[in-house]
Amino acid sequence: KNMPKTLSEEPKDIVLNKTVVIPSGNNITLDLQAHTISYASNTDATIQIEPGATLTIIDSIEDGTSVITYGAVQNLGGIAIKNNGTLNIGDNTDGTMYRNSPRIIGVEYAVENSADAVFNFYDGILKGITGVYNSIVEPTIPEGYSLQEGTEVINETLTYITKYLVIQ
Repeated sequence: KNMPKTLSEEPKDIVLNKTVVIPSGNNITLDLQAHTISYASNTDATIQIEPGATLTIIDSIEDGTSVITYGAVQNLGGIAIKNNGTLNIGDNTDGTMYRNSPRIIGVEYAVENSADAVFNFYDGILKGITGVYNSIVEPTIPEGYSLQEGTEVINETLTYITKYLVIQ
């Protein structure tokens, strides 16, 4: 029968077959709600932010207590987010920093910034094998915090460089 599905029966992952482009003039907030958006491309990013566009990525399910449930944007072959505009990872208005989510994961980079990009990092964790982000634009972070770098081995074969916020 065609019975309605409950939320718990819905798939949590969204697999893309092309890049999501945020066009100039748009100001978009993407609430992952513990879902993962993924794309496997070594030539295209999962999400591309055009000049004059703003993307804020949050995870409203994150409450600081779970390390199992999290939202992520990932690219299994290249760059997760190509930023030519303004990218906000997390929300700086709630006064709370969550290290677990959102997660931005790229095999090459989590974030690749153009020279004119604005990159604000307020919540979550960034992971990349080549690097976490290219060093053209350093992220702006909240006052009283610093970036901590580490590594994480996944499936015993891939070593990701990680960056996340810690209180100074």
